[in-house]
This record gives sequence, C-alpha cells and structure tokens, in this order.
Amino acid sequence: IGFGDWLDLKSAKVEHPAEGYDAILCIGNSFTTLPDFEGEKRTHQRALQNFRALLKVGGVLIIDHRNFDYTLAHKTYPPNSHESIYYNSDRVFNIRTDLVEEEGRVFKLIFKSEMDVSD
Repeated sequence: IGFGDWLDLKSAKVEHPAEGYDAILCIGNSFTTLPDFEGEKRTHQRALQNFRALLKVGGVLIIDHRNFDYTLAHKTYPPNSHESIYYNSDRVFNIRTDLVEEEGRVFKLIFKSEMDVSD
C-alpha cells in the first residue's frame, strides 16, 4: 500500500512491483474531486493513464463514485447514506457534508465524521 500524487505516480516514494499492481482503489469520491483546472478533465485523464501504467495485465481499477452527483445537487449526502456499507458502524457518527461555493460553482467538498476509537 502506498501513497503518491496521482498525476505523477512514477516518482512517488513507493517501490512499485515490477509486474504491476493487481488492483488500484480510489475510494471516497477521491477521483471525482480531482481538480479540473482546464475544464477539459485533463487531470482525470492523466491520472487514469498513470493508473493503467501501474496495473499488471488483467489488473483492476476500482473508482468509488459515492453519490457525488446527488451531493452536489442537494448540498448534502442522500438520506440514510450513513446506514450504507461505507459508514455502517456504531463507532461512526455525526456524518456531515459541507460544500464551499465560489461564483455559483462548488469548488470544495468537505466530508466530516467522527469516530469512537475507544476499546
């Protein structure tokens, strides 16, 4: 498991397996919230190319697109989404969403939750 800038994954301080990864996971709307500075989805395309280059033949890319369109349209997560598989825990509570807008466009989505980590 490693972390790196999706737009420059080859230079991440992670030792990539020579044969490639079996799977790459993008969870929690992380892919949908990549910046789109040019308005042409270039950063998304570049990230996809980088993922492909790191996957082994037959490898799998999984992108979690979790109710993102609903969240942008309604400025909140769907009703009862806290009961979904993602947050189905007695330890997670106070799940909330903040959208920051500028000139009528959402430019930042802030997901907040609290978790009880006591024994």
